[in-house]
Amino acid sequence: MKEAIREKINELINKGIESEAECVYLLSQLRKYREQQSISGYHNLSMCMNWALHSSIDRGAVKNLLKDIHDFLAYKDAKSDNLNFDGFEELQNKLLFVQPLRVELLKFLDTNGFDISICIDTDKYEMFLQFFARVIEDTPLLFTTKTQSVEFSQISVSKISDFDEPIKYNWIITSDKATIELNPFSN
Repeated sequence: MKEAIREKINELINKGIESEAECVYLLSQLRKYREQQSISGYHNLSMCMNWALHSSIDRGAVKNLLKDIHDFLAYKDAKSDNLNFDGFEELQNKLLFVQPLRVELLKFLDTNGFDISICIDTDKYEMFLQFFARVIEDTPLLFTTKTQSVEFSQISVSKISDFDEPIKYNWIITSDKATIELNPFSN
């Protein structure tokens, strides 16, 4: 079974991702392999695998990210500060997950003997990201814990650039009171 998954993954990577369906399929096969081999770590890759495969997410790899966003908003609300990332650079880096995703994906593929061309061929990687951005923009991250200072019910991603620049996006945080957009590309 391990070899069948390996063949499917390598075949897809070799030809390149050409649709949302292929992007989701690749991530599902990578997740299946990771689970069957009991491979831990790879936080960003794990989050992306889960994000692509669920209609909403409220636990697992995204739980700490959601708590960090919650803490950031609570701090900024208490300070009546604008939503820049001063003092929250670690959160900003988490929100820019597509950069470390490439590093983690390369390490995962290389360590496990898969074709790494999707990570070293810029065109292949950018196509993967373009389709991944389309997949996740319709999948909210749900955060159900509420505090008095900040309450939000979901986070989703909205691209702020055209199809040729898939890694530019806003995080949209929705609550009963308002919708906030965070742009991790500005400070």
